[in-house]
Amino acid sequence: MLRLIEPTAGSVNFMGEEISKLSSSALRAMRRNMQMVFQDRQAQILDLMRALKREHGTAILMITHDLGVVAEMCDRVVVMYAGQVVEQSSVRDLFDAPAHPYTQALMRARPALDAVPGEPLEAIPGAVPLPGSVESGCRFAARCPKVQERCRRDAPTLDAVDDRAGDGHLARCWYPN
Repeated sequence: MLRLIEPTAGSVNFMGEEISKLSSSALRAMRRNMQMVFQDRQAQILDLMRALKREHGTAILMITHDLGVVAEMCDRVVVMYAGQVVEQSSVRDLFDAPAHPYTQALMRARPALDAVPGEPLEAIPGAVPLPGSVESGCRFAARCPKVQERCRRDAPTLDAVDDRAGDGHLARCWYPN
């Protein structure tokens, strides 16, 4: 309890003692037995965005690398790689069945709830190409586990993915799924 913001309601208890009313010196002495927990400001921002959406019918465009935020906040998602859209779909479809190899790699690289502590996350090998450095073919080809000669030669277009096309699931890949 740092008293950065004074409580306006309720109580704050530590080891059975109400501490929000303690003097500064008593609180300072008690802090020696505490561990500080800082609230995630992101949660407050997401709550505010939900409220704006609900109260005003506002559409929100989120740009994030946090797949957890995407899963929680979005209806549709666009995945980009090296400045280009590589997949577009409903959030549910993307998480259930990602079609582009980059999206699949992102899904494997995220932390799992049942992960073993200390176990490293799966990394995507290689590096993102510099802007303008891919002269032909797919921008993900150098890092793709499914790469074929056609991928290096011809740039794929953003096309419907098999039977999910009715849901607007699109991927920029010669060999999706």
